[in-house]
Amino acid sequence: MDSSERAKNLKAINNTSDPSSQIDMHNLLKASHKLSAITDIDQLLTVMTELIMKNSPADKAVILLKNNDNWSVQVLDGVF
Repeated sequence: MDSSERAKNLKAINNTSDPSSQIDMHNLLKASHKLSAITDIDQLLTVMTELIMKNSPADKAVILLKNNDNWSVQVLDGVF
């Protein structure tokens, strides 16, 4: 998918009549810029979790990573 197709898709999503399904483009761009500047995996996971918590109604978040056949909790956020 090239950039013009992505732009069309985002425009179509953002122009929907249901406000709850509209994308907040400003926050999406801020998050994209913030994430793209991070090179450390631990910091990236932490920031991703913070962004998920900030932009969703969730009050808890966990990121699990699989390494071979082993799963490990990498980030916890919220009260458990």
